[in-house]
Amino acid sequence: MASPLIRALRDKYPEAHIAWLAQAEAVPLLAVNPRLDEVIVWPRGEWQRLWRERRYWQLLKAVRSFRRALRARGFDLVLDIQGLMKSGLLAWMSGAPERVGLGSREGSARLMTRVVDKPRGDKRIGSEYRRMAEALGLNTEPFAMDLALSVGDQRFADGFIAEHGLSSGYAVICPFTTRPQKHWIEARWPELAARLREETGLPVVMLGGPGDREAAARIAAGKADIVDAVGQTSLSQAAALI
Repeated sequence: MASPLIRALRDKYPEAHIAWLAQAEAVPLLAVNPRLDEVIVWPRGEWQRLWRERRYWQLLKAVRSFRRALRARGFDLVLDIQGLMKSGLLAWMSGAPERVGLGSREGSARLMTRVVDKPRGDKRIGSEYRRMAEALGLNTEPFAMDLALSVGDQRFADGFIAEHGLSSGYAVICPFTTRPQKHWIEARWPELAARLREETGLPVVMLGGPGDREAAARIAAGKADIVDAVGQTSLSQAAALI
């Protein structure tokens, strides 16, 4: 949801080197964006593995190596749009003289040179990122998601649409997240899919990851108008379908 910041930053700073730091899972959504000069992968999985294996010295060396690599880039400005301690530490590790946090919490505000408060009362999705853009003097009109698709992902979407007869349009539901405690009541999804079909006349495509297949099968049971694509796409292919 923070991707509108990419275009807003590029519009204001056309000659700047703009990098985005992300976990490996999110890289496919950023890798081919022409408005980014670089996508930096945070090796979180490696660090977690070293911690679990109690290889603390190797972990320390890995963290120091990553910090050196960040500082070697000579960033002037870093935005911490997650506002957590882990993201704040990464921003601090960059060595950038200006570090702006968005609603910084968990003590991460101490690692920032400036904190932008999240908006109150604005129910628009992504309103906090718009608030960050406004605080930085960036253009917020339009403020649309900026996801670039690879040729391969677009071809996948075109093939999927043709295979399932969706050329006249379709609705997408994504019932799953990486945190089960955030899931909506499972029994409500078939009801929502039926209502979408009834009110819009559109077939419904359901997306999710491989670990969601069992729950997806329950949701799709008895609903022939749900196209169950759960576990059949990569993250970037799912983005292409959306």
